Amino acid sequence: MNNFLDFLDSIHPISDDCKTYLSSVLRTKVIKKREYILREGEICNKIGFIEAGCLKSYSSKSERDSNIWFWFSGEVFTSTSSFFEQSPSRNYIQAVTQTQFYYLTHDALEHVYKTYPETNIVARILLQKYYAMEVSRMELMKGLPALQRYKFLIDKHPEVLENLNNTEIASYLDISRFRLSQIRHELTKSHLCPNIE
Repeated sequence: MNNFLDFLDSIHPISDDCKTYLSSVLRTKVIKKREYILREGEICNKIGFIEAGCLKSYSSKSERDSNIWFWFSGEVFTSTSSFFEQSPSRNYIQAVTQTQFYYLTHDALEHVYKTYPETNIVARILLQKYYAMEVSRMELMKGLPALQRYKFLIDKHPEVLENLNNTEIASYLDISRFRLSQIRHELTKSHLCPNIE
């Protein structure tokens, strides 16, 4: 829990009263690999901080699952629209590995916003950060060829090589597993990528 409070404090200082309240309402959960936090159609009631592990958000609208986002240790996760609008989710959130996380409910977070003004600054900075990351991801997917998308991914998020399998990485990059293998082979030959299959 201290990691989460330190994380918030690093974004913008929060009061001791706020920390005390958060400590009283924060819940801890450990889920197994492939266990779901949220399913399509459910209303998301959690915003969490990953202490250890990896989660993914994906959509199953097409013939194959489409990975939308991955979260790793030290990151905040939720289904943004579903949580803040309290509306049915269009996506799933599932554990890629065994994952431990802390979370607040929607009601608890609303109370925090109303009672501790500094948390609104924390929220704004976090939203700006994740919005910028999403814009970068969209530009990446549209503007770069597959090889450059993969190199960008492993440069910005090297943890994907430890936590994600080939199918999950290929889905996120919107390429086939065969094309991913080709890319890895090309980079291995040029000594730019570990030969992980």
